[in-house]
Amino acid sequence: MSREEFLALPEDRPMPRHQTLRDQGKLVRIFMTDADVLSGAARTKAAVSHRWIRHWHIDPDCTKLKKLKTILRESPDITHVWIDWACIPQKWKDDATEGRKTFVEQEEFNRTLANVLPYPGPADLYLGCTVIIMFDADYNRRFWPSVEAWTSMQSPDRTGLRRPLVSIPVPRCTASLAATAKPPCATTSSEPGCTSRPRRRPGRSGSRSTS
Repeated sequence: MSREEFLALPEDRPMPRHQTLRDQGKLVRIFMTDADVLSGAARTKAAVSHRWIRHWHIDPDCTKLKKLKTILRESPDITHVWIDWACIPQKWKDDATEGRKTFVEQEEFNRTLANVLPYPGPADLYLGCTVIIMFDADYNRRFWPSVEAWTSMQSPDRTGLRRPLVSIPVPRCTASLAATAKPPCATTSSEPGCTSRPRRRPGRSGSRSTS
Protein backbone atom coordinates (compact mmCIF):
# COMPACT_ATOMS: atom_id res chain seq x y z
CA MET A 1 0.00 0.00 0.00
CA SER A 2 1.36 3.43 -0.85
CA ARG A 3 2.16 5.76 2.04
CA GLU A 4 -0.53 8.15 0.77
CA GLU A 5 -3.24 5.47 0.86
CA PHE A 6 -2.09 4.27 4.28
CA LEU A 7 -2.06 7.77 5.77
CA ALA A 8 -5.56 8.32 4.37
CA LEU A 9 -7.04 5.35 6.26
CA PRO A 10 -9.63 6.48 8.85
CA GLU A 11 -8.57 6.19 12.49
CA ASP A 12 -12.07 5.82 13.95
CA ARG A 13 -12.54 2.23 12.77
CA PRO A 14 -10.29 -0.83 12.34
CA MET A 15 -8.15 -1.18 9.24
CA PRO A 16 -10.03 -3.05 6.46
CA ARG A 17 -8.77 -6.49 5.47
CA HIS A 18 -6.85 -7.25 2.28
CA GLN A 19 -9.86 -8.21 0.16
CA THR A 20 -11.71 -4.99 1.00
CA LEU A 21 -8.73 -2.76 0.22
CA ARG A 22 -8.03 -4.73 -2.96
CA ASP A 23 -11.58 -4.31 -4.20
CA GLN A 24 -11.39 -0.58 -3.44
CA GLY A 25 -8.27 -0.29 -5.61
CA LYS A 26 -6.09 0.85 -2.69
CA LEU A 27 -3.38 -1.81 -3.05
CA VAL A 28 -0.49 -1.99 -5.49
CA ARG A 29 1.52 -5.06 -6.49
CA ILE A 30 5.27 -4.48 -6.36
CA PHE A 31 7.85 -6.98 -7.59
CA MET A 32 11.04 -7.07 -5.53
CA THR A 33 14.13 -8.88 -6.80
CA ASP A 34 17.18 -10.33 -5.08
CA ALA A 35 19.14 -7.45 -6.60
CA ASP A 36 16.83 -5.01 -4.78
CA VAL A 37 17.55 -6.80 -1.50
CA LEU A 38 21.33 -6.93 -1.98
CA SER A 39 21.65 -3.35 -3.19
CA GLY A 40 19.43 -1.81 -0.52
CA ALA A 41 16.95 -0.49 -3.09
CA ALA A 42 14.10 -2.25 -1.28
CA ARG A 43 14.57 -0.13 1.85
CA THR A 44 12.15 2.48 0.55
CA LYS A 45 9.43 -0.08 1.35
CA ALA A 46 8.50 -0.88 4.96
CA ALA A 47 7.42 -4.30 6.25
CA VAL A 48 5.64 -4.31 9.60
CA SER A 49 6.42 -7.01 12.17
CA HIS A 50 3.83 -7.35 14.93
CA ARG A 51 1.69 -9.66 17.04
CA TRP A 52 -1.98 -10.18 16.28
CA ILE A 53 -4.07 -8.66 19.10
CA ARG A 54 -7.13 -10.81 18.32
CA HIS A 55 -7.40 -13.88 16.13
CA TRP A 56 -9.92 -12.03 13.95
CA HIS A 57 -8.10 -8.68 13.64
CA ILE A 58 -4.59 -7.33 14.15
CA ASP A 59 -5.60 -3.97 15.58
CA PRO A 60 -9.24 -3.67 16.69
CA ASP A 61 -8.67 -0.43 18.64
CA CYS A 62 -6.56 1.25 15.90
CA THR A 63 -3.52 1.62 18.18
CA LYS A 64 -1.11 0.21 15.60
CA LEU A 65 -2.68 2.18 12.77
CA LYS A 66 -2.15 5.47 14.58
CA LYS A 67 1.41 4.61 15.59
CA LEU A 68 2.33 3.49 12.09
CA LYS A 69 1.00 6.74 10.69
CA THR A 70 3.25 8.63 13.11
CA ILE A 71 6.26 6.59 12.00
CA LEU A 72 5.46 7.19 8.32
CA ARG A 73 5.19 10.93 8.84
CA GLU A 74 8.63 10.85 10.47
CA SER A 75 10.05 8.68 7.66
CA PRO A 76 9.50 10.48 4.35
CA ASP A 77 11.80 8.06 2.49
CA ILE A 78 9.32 5.19 2.95
CA THR A 79 7.10 5.01 -0.13
CA HIS A 80 5.05 1.86 0.59
CA VAL A 81 3.94 -0.20 3.59
CA TRP A 82 3.45 -3.97 3.79
CA ILE A 83 1.41 -5.34 6.70
CA ASP A 84 -0.09 -8.83 6.61
CA TRP A 85 -3.72 -7.98 7.40
CA ALA A 86 -3.92 -5.50 4.54
CA CYS A 87 -1.53 -7.07 2.05
CA ILE A 88 -2.34 -10.80 1.93
CA PRO A 89 -5.77 -12.50 1.68
CA GLN A 90 -7.51 -13.18 5.00
CA LYS A 91 -10.26 -15.58 6.02
CA TRP A 92 -11.57 -13.25 8.73
CA LYS A 93 -13.95 -10.57 7.51
CA ASP A 94 -14.11 -6.93 8.55
CA ASP A 95 -17.14 -7.68 10.75
CA ALA A 96 -15.09 -10.32 12.69
CA THR A 97 -16.96 -13.25 11.18
CA GLU A 98 -15.06 -16.16 9.66
CA GLY A 99 -15.10 -16.53 5.90
CA ARG A 100 -13.05 -18.50 3.41
CA LYS A 101 -10.30 -17.70 0.94
CA THR A 102 -10.81 -18.56 -2.71
CA PHE A 103 -8.37 -20.94 -4.38
CA VAL A 104 -6.58 -18.00 -6.03
CA GLU A 105 -6.39 -16.13 -2.72
CA GLN A 106 -4.92 -19.17 -0.97
CA GLU A 107 -2.28 -19.46 -3.70
CA GLU A 108 -1.37 -15.81 -3.21
CA PHE A 109 -1.23 -16.33 0.55
CA ASN A 110 1.16 -19.28 0.13
CA ARG A 111 3.43 -17.37 -2.26
CA THR A 112 3.64 -14.49 0.19
CA LEU A 113 4.70 -16.73 3.07
CA ALA A 114 7.53 -18.01 0.87
CA ASN A 115 8.80 -14.44 0.70
CA VAL A 116 8.90 -13.98 4.49
CA LEU A 117 11.51 -16.61 5.36
CA PRO A 118 15.21 -15.77 5.07
CA TYR A 119 17.51 -15.94 2.06
CA PRO A 120 18.31 -18.00 -0.03
CA GLY A 121 15.02 -18.03 -1.85
CA PRO A 122 12.73 -15.40 -3.32
CA ALA A 123 13.35 -11.74 -2.53
CA ASP A 124 12.47 -11.57 1.17
CA LEU A 125 10.31 -8.87 2.72
CA TYR A 126 12.02 -8.79 6.10
CA LEU A 127 15.50 -9.10 4.65
CA GLY A 128 15.28 -6.31 2.08
CA CYS A 129 12.71 -3.80 3.33
CA THR A 130 12.92 -1.39 6.23
CA VAL A 131 11.31 -3.34 9.09
CA ILE A 132 9.06 -1.65 11.64
CA ILE A 133 8.75 -3.74 14.81
CA MET A 134 5.59 -3.14 16.84
CA PHE A 135 6.90 -4.50 20.12
CA ASP A 136 4.74 -5.50 23.08
CA ALA A 137 5.01 -7.80 26.08
CA ASP A 138 4.24 -10.94 24.04
CA TYR A 139 6.05 -10.03 20.82
CA ASN A 140 9.14 -12.20 21.34
CA ARG A 141 7.03 -15.13 22.59
CA ARG A 142 5.55 -15.62 19.13
CA PHE A 143 7.22 -17.58 16.35
CA TRP A 144 6.55 -15.35 13.35
CA PRO A 145 7.52 -12.05 15.00
CA SER A 146 10.72 -13.66 16.27
CA VAL A 147 11.62 -14.92 12.79
CA GLU A 148 10.84 -11.53 11.28
CA ALA A 149 12.91 -9.66 13.88
CA TRP A 150 15.88 -12.04 13.47
CA THR A 151 15.73 -11.75 9.69
CA SER A 152 15.57 -7.96 9.80
CA MET A 153 18.84 -7.88 11.76
CA GLN A 154 20.82 -9.86 9.20
CA SER A 155 22.92 -8.45 6.40
CA PRO A 156 22.59 -10.30 3.06
CA ASP A 157 25.27 -10.74 0.42
CA ARG A 158 25.79 -13.18 -2.44
CA THR A 159 27.25 -15.81 -0.09
CA GLY A 160 24.31 -15.82 2.32
CA LEU A 161 23.49 -14.05 5.60
CA ARG A 162 25.76 -12.48 8.16
CA ARG A 163 25.19 -10.50 11.32
CA PRO A 164 26.66 -7.01 10.87
CA LEU A 165 29.85 -6.66 12.94
CA VAL A 166 29.59 -2.87 13.06
CA SER A 167 26.70 -0.45 13.09
CA ILE A 168 25.43 0.35 9.63
CA PRO A 169 24.92 4.05 8.75
CA VAL A 170 21.16 3.68 8.21
CA PRO A 171 19.53 1.04 10.46
CA ARG A 172 17.13 -1.17 8.48
CA CYS A 173 15.19 -2.26 11.57
CA THR A 174 13.25 0.17 13.75
CA ALA A 175 11.16 -0.54 16.83
CA SER A 176 8.13 1.09 18.41
CA LEU A 177 6.32 0.18 21.60
CA ALA A 178 2.67 -0.72 21.25
CA ALA A 179 0.41 1.17 23.65
CA THR A 180 -0.53 -2.07 25.42
CA ALA A 181 3.08 -3.10 26.02
CA LYS A 182 4.71 -3.61 29.40
CA PRO A 183 8.19 -2.11 29.99
CA PRO A 184 10.46 -3.28 27.12
CA CYS A 185 12.82 -6.21 27.52
CA ALA A 186 14.28 -6.17 24.01
CA THR A 187 14.37 -2.59 22.76
CA THR A 188 16.94 0.04 23.52
CA SER A 189 14.42 2.88 23.49
CA SER A 190 10.67 3.36 23.59
CA GLU A 191 10.72 6.01 20.89
CA PRO A 192 9.69 5.23 17.29
CA GLY A 193 12.69 4.78 15.04
CA CYS A 194 15.08 3.33 17.62
CA THR A 195 17.23 0.39 16.69
CA SER A 196 16.31 -2.91 18.30
CA ARG A 197 18.37 -5.92 19.33
CA PRO A 198 16.58 -8.91 20.90
CA ARG A 199 18.01 -10.53 24.01
CA ARG A 200 16.30 -13.84 23.42
CA ARG A 201 16.68 -16.21 20.54
CA PRO A 202 13.56 -17.34 18.68
CA GLY A 203 12.70 -20.62 20.26
CA ARG A 204 9.02 -20.94 20.92
CA SER A 205 7.04 -22.35 18.06
CA GLY A 206 3.65 -21.13 16.97
CA SER A 207 1.75 -19.94 13.96
CA ARG A 208 0.42 -16.66 12.69
CA SER A 209 -3.36 -16.44 12.63
CA THR A 210 -3.66 -15.48 8.99
CA SER A 211 -4.54 -18.81 7.38
